[in-house]
Amino acid sequence: MKRFTRISFLFCVVGILLLFARTATFSFIGLDDAAYTFRNPFVAGGLSLGNGIEAFTNLRHGGIWMPVTYMSYMFDASLCRLTGLPLVGEMHVVNVLLHVANFILLWKFLTILFVSRGRDKHDPPDQLSAICLFAAVLWAVHPLRVEPVAWIAARKELLWTFFTLVGLICWIKALARNLDTPHPSPSHLLTFSPLLFCTLACLSKPTAMCFPFLALLVAWWMGHRGSKSISLRLCVSAGKRRVQLTLVILFLLAFATAVIAAYSQTHVAGRETASLYAVPFMHRLVNALSAMGFYLKATVWPFGLHVDCRSVAALWPLGAGWNLAALGIALAVLAYLALTSLLAHSPSHHSPSHPLTSHPLTSHLLTSHLFTFTWFLFSLLPTLGIFGSFGIEAHADRFAYLPSMAFSFLIVWFFGIRHVADGNPNPTGDKRPPEIETPKPFNRLVFYLLTFILILLSVLTFNQLGFWRDDATAHQRALAYDPEHPRAMVHVADARCSRQRDFDGGIRLYRHALARADTVPKGGFDVEDVKAKLAYALATRGRQEDFAEVKRIGAAVLRDTRLDRRGLMLDALGTAILHDGDFERAASLFKASLDAPDRFWPKVSTQRKIEALRR
Repeated sequence: MKRFTRISFLFCVVGILLLFARTATFSFIGLDDAAYTFRNPFVAGGLSLGNGIEAFTNLRHGGIWMPVTYMSYMFDASLCRLTGLPLVGEMHVVNVLLHVANFILLWKFLTILFVSRGRDKHDPPDQLSAICLFAAVLWAVHPLRVEPVAWIAARKELLWTFFTLVGLICWIKALARNLDTPHPSPSHLLTFSPLLFCTLACLSKPTAMCFPFLALLVAWWMGHRGSKSISLRLCVSAGKRRVQLTLVILFLLAFATAVIAAYSQTHVAGRETASLYAVPFMHRLVNALSAMGFYLKATVWPFGLHVDCRSVAALWPLGAGWNLAALGIALAVLAYLALTSLLAHSPSHHSPSHPLTSHPLTSHLLTSHLFTFTWFLFSLLPTLGIFGSFGIEAHADRFAYLPSMAFSFLIVWFFGIRHVADGNPNPTGDKRPPEIETPKPFNRLVFYLLTFILILLSVLTFNQLGFWRDDATAHQRALAYDPEHPRAMVHVADARCSRQRDFDGGIRLYRHALARADTVPKGGFDVEDVKAKLAYALATRGRQEDFAEVKRIGAAVLRDTRLDRRGLMLDALGTAILHDGDFERAASLFKASLDAPDRFWPKVSTQRKIEALRR
């Protein structure tokens, strides 16, 4: 690493740390944070053998199997218990550090893909390495990175990306070895190391089932760009048994992960068994295409990003028209490049005066776009909902964390590659693949343009981070762009009632959310839970008409207290009955609220009500 590149690298690491450092003061977000961390029994207890076994054997918690992610949360809990650090702040710091680690791995990965040449020992071109650094930084500071970094529940995205990048780097290094000749035992370790990291990635999030497809894609790319000993042919040729065995096991791991993911998604703890394909195929297909278009559009126009984007009536994703248009434009560009490449290779166009004579460049431009789009598609496919129901969510910024690295490949190509030289014939007469490592000469205009884009993205990201300070700000941002979002209404109402003591505003939002409940796909909105929250807010506000409404909303629970497993409706009913003067019935309802099996909120307020009755 040259001195200039090394200083730039350190400057970038510090800059990314400073940009995301403010998340250390942020709070938990209502979506999944509590269920994954401090309200999760086998996580809150910290690292232990029993908790670890539970994390690996409990396939139904939260509808997703991710034991390594849960183990990381356990580590946080144990560390905070030993040091006295606040749990939420420490968890945010770990997310930021993982993001910085992924930035470093991406730069290393780009350097391998575009700069190094297999087993060659010469130093890589410094200019091209600097362009790779710029591409990695642009990815790291993009506003699409805010959700996975600032949201503790999205750590699974950071972890599976980390293990996937490490595994792919080991995969390339393993293929770069001459596997035809015997090697000492370390070569075996290097060859099979992708299995370890693929396993860790799948245990972090099932989305990593795409790992073997990415491994084959990378091998194809490295062979096309002229690496001496890396190619897709190496993966399937005779005599490469270790490579073949590694690939077979990788695909078996991916298949097993897909099966477990399907089971976890349809057998969520505390819910009825759901159908994997509850949503019609056409709806899933439209959702998938719209999500792909959204990520493409948000990459070049990262404005208006917010948490929990939903589908509306008929499961049509919000902004689907613009999203599908963006996807159509991207496919049209790819088709144009394919046509241009075909024309360039046509014998009738191989004349010195024809503009497409430089067909090696045109061909490799098409190849780079194919590689980019295929990486984007393969890594995004498990989250698009085509092979499973997608519920209320139409798309999520966090899903683009690893797929959006594909645009870093295009940045390196566009700004870093000057031309593609024809492959020279080797001694056997076959033509070698074209080399692409001819860097562009230093261009100040390019440097200023990239610097401007970097500063602009950093400012947008800093502004976007402010919306993730707590649950209220995150979902208030969602309501600003989607005023009829029922789940966002509930989260904002929770904050208004519990923190701001604005019961009038919170009750109004609860009622509006319940009125819109029929627009939410099944499984994406717990109507009974919202009714309990509304009843509790009404009972706390304490008007005469409020108590009557509480008894009307909770009539079924009043007849059978076992229907309320969280105890919120029972507490509200107890307050309403207490206002009527029936002290004995109110005491029994408060006691049932304390004994509710799934109660997660503090018991202090209910206990005070019981003590007041005793006096």
